[in-house]
Amino acid sequence: MTHPLGFQETIYGSYVKTSAFDADIRPGPVIGQDNERVFKEILAMSGEKYDQLVADEVIY
Repeated sequence: MTHPLGFQETIYGSYVKTSAFDADIRPGPVIGQDNERVFKEILAMSGEKYDQLVADEVIY
């Protein structure tokens, strides 16, 4: 399977086996893909502060 970053990745299958349906097999998340949601929604950081930290390369 092709990882979102462009390299080939071997995924061996789901650890949970069931006969009722096929498991959704996909690569793991990209580092930082949920940063905006975590900082703004979960940590309640203002949009301006988040944008400044991204501009200062504190958050990627």
